[in-house]
Amino acid sequence: MDLLYFRGVAIGLTIASLTGLIAYFARPKVKPVLLYLSILELILGIYVISFILRS
Repeated sequence: MDLLYFRGVAIGLTIASLTGLIAYFARPKVKPVLLYLSILELILGIYVISFILRS
């Protein structure tokens, strides 16, 4: 497990959360599970990015 792996995970989570938020606001009639998952992915991405910056 090197730093490049965590950087890739953080970038992937952030992109996935942003596309999820865009999809949710494009069709707000979709179940709010998509919104909850996007917020969770964004929090995880921020946590991994902060872990990378600390090390």
